[in-house]
Amino acid sequence: MEISTDSGKNFVPLVVDLDGTLHAEDLSWLLFTHAARRNPFIALQAFFLWLFRGKAAAKALCGRKCRLSLDQLHWHCDVLTFIRKAKAEGTPLVLATGTPQPWAEACNRYLGGVFDRVLGSDLHTNFIGKTKAHSLVVSYGARGFDYLGNSAQDLQVWPHCRNVLIANAPGSVEQRAREFDRPVTQVFKGTGCKK
Repeated sequence: MEISTDSGKNFVPLVVDLDGTLHAEDLSWLLFTHAARRNPFIALQAFFLWLFRGKAAAKALCGRKCRLSLDQLHWHCDVLTFIRKAKAEGTPLVLATGTPQPWAEACNRYLGGVFDRVLGSDLHTNFIGKTKAHSLVVSYGARGFDYLGNSAQDLQVWPHCRNVLIANAPGSVEQRAREFDRPVTQVFKGTGCKK
């Protein structure tokens, strides 16, 4: 499914992962470590939530308890420049991440609201891998979106997209991503920097 804009052109959405792709760190891990440093009991709570209710519930707890400043993140400026250019050209942008939804939305606000849609983890769903792939196919159709990612979890998403875009991926992940029957249209190798 393509999205039509007022200009009459059709644009396939560009879906962008957050952790490791748009910024250098794993935000869920940062939320956990900052929350645990603030109150070590939170680490114990998160551990038992992870055991008995799953990773999504543990992430949600840490997200609620953390007071991390987004100024502390190291963003990938080459990726930011690319997606801002795509936005200016009319491409719909979607942020799709395993980070808890409130923090994913906070990242979008921090970046000036560049994304048209934000999809993150909630109390019941860890929005990574097969879960992310299924949701994107339901929303946009198979090969109805381009996908920019970096991790082994993204190997479950790339087979369903139109174009593969890779940012700062380990060599083994990049190699496997290139083996799919999908064009690789962008590869970013930049380092982290401040926004």
